[in-house]
Amino acid sequence: EMGELLRKNSSLKVLELNENNVDETSCKLLAEAMASNSTLTELNLNDSTSGLESYKMIARMIRKNQHLVSLLVSMIDEYCNDEAELLADAL
Repeated sequence: EMGELLRKNSSLKVLELNENNVDETSCKLLAEAMASNSTLTELNLNDSTSGLESYKMIARMIRKNQHLVSLLVSMIDEYCNDEAELLADAL
């Protein structure tokens, strides 16, 4: 499972998940694993996630993970103001 691998990771620094279907369940597992990951510094979720709940999970992860320096997320829906505000507040 990706979540368990990220928790135990000691060498991976960049994770490219762009253009993948990261649904809410996968996003939750990713966010939980990333909250305790101290080696990953770059995460690319461009064109991968959608929905307010997924962005809430990403925002919580940002608040907990002090090692992530680059997060790429594209807003697919033109009405993503709530999602964008969640991420901005987490920074």
